[in-house]
Amino acid sequence: MAATVTLADVARVAGVSTVTVSRYLSHATAVAPATATKVKKAMKQLNYKPNRLARALRTNKTGQLGVVLPGFENQYFFELLLNIEKAARARGFGVLIAGDRSLPQAIEELARSQAVDGILLASSSWPNDKPPQASIPLVCIDRPLPGTSSTFVSVDNVNGATAVTEHLIAAGAQTFGLLTGPLHIPAAQERKRGFYEAIEGKATCIREQEGDFTAQAGVNFVDELEELPDAIFACNDLMAAGVLSRLNEKRHTVLLAGFDGLASTTQLYPRITTLVQPQEELATIAVDKLIGAINGETETEQIYLPGTLLVGDTTTKGMPK
Repeated sequence: MAATVTLADVARVAGVSTVTVSRYLSHATAVAPATATKVKKAMKQLNYKPNRLARALRTNKTGQLGVVLPGFENQYFFELLLNIEKAARARGFGVLIAGDRSLPQAIEELARSQAVDGILLASSSWPNDKPPQASIPLVCIDRPLPGTSSTFVSVDNVNGATAVTEHLIAAGAQTFGLLTGPLHIPAAQERKRGFYEAIEGKATCIREQEGDFTAQAGVNFVDELEELPDAIFACNDLMAAGVLSRLNEKRHTVLLAGFDGLASTTQLYPRITTLVQPQEELATIAVDKLIGAINGETETEQIYLPGTLLVGDTTTKGMPK
């Protein structure tokens, strides 16, 4: 049986003290980037896996992060979870997933269970009339939590939607169809705002419709069009995929763009032009901010990350005739 690799082994190979390795793993205090690189290299060389049970006994912490998601009907949240799990594992934490069908109850039960040290929340279903009762640190992803000062990490939806729309205008669009997300969600409101800021004085929206972030919403949008616009901006990739499917069936020529950059939709043909969210960076920042809060940091922030425009076939070639 192979000998168990210890914290001391990592410290020896990295050329640092065991205290430094412990600080790096716990994020209790900052470690210099050069030192962090040495520790990571040593851990990889030795195939060292942090022992969360031992750390829990030593620090009175579980080594687990709670993640509250609205489900996986929207693949965005599945891809987000994978990135959260990757970032947490790299820092020696596990994740415990909870659904948000009763969001206040999910948060309160996680907090009471003492099974997690903090909560990452990505949800749109918080009831506005009831403030959260979490007694442990909480960081919001993608959507802020009303009535709290919790740290919030999101893509810059306004500027992202503006970039997508300006690209469509540059591709020749003068008339638009806009398929928004559910407008009770801040991200959907922000993407709508970015769209209208971009077309002001340059183009016209001849049809706006509220969707639900599903592919079926995209299919329905095309079916209900009375007049074909030059371009359609569907405010997430799943709806854009639905639009693409129905446009292909009808053999219409329309410029099309989505939002999110999901792996599952960027591999379709024709490739959908979209605004790619920096999910790995977003998840990493959220995990680091939550670990910082767990370790006593009290500063909260609102962090907006820029997305990247990915130009696909649907704005360079249009749809097949």
